[in-house]
Amino acid sequence: MRFKKISVLVPTRKRIARLRTMIDSFEATNDGYAVLLFRIDDDDVESWDFLAQYSYEVLVGPRLLGYTSMPAFFNELAAHATGDVLMCGNDDMVFRTPNWPSLVLDIANQYPDGLFDIGVSTYNETHYPFYIEIGRAHV
Repeated sequence: MRFKKISVLVPTRKRIARLRTMIDSFEATNDGYAVLLFRIDDDDVESWDFLAQYSYEVLVGPRLLGYTSMPAFFNELAAHATGDVLMCGNDDMVFRTPNWPSLVLDIANQYPDGLFDIGVSTYNETHYPFYIEIGRAHV
């Protein structure tokens, strides 16, 4: 198996209720092959205090241009990710499929070049698509 771990990259800001739902669903469906990595703004004390109760890695940085800086936030997160599959999302994500990390990794490992599309769709897909990126394979 070439790909073994998924890093779920999650920029978030002051949305604790949604963050709680996302984390609860992640923990209920994760089979151990995925980790969460958060990015919060340096003035977001609420998210910091909430995330402190977990053992997830949290990056803290300047707010920059807010929502329009999402690509920069994902780049920061990707630079710290430990998985060889990157899944970009946010605190609106709700994980519903049991053992979804193994299912995603099974698909990823069918493509030795690391290029594939598993057909991810979102509620607001015309404005903000989420995706899974392969390409961090160990060469």
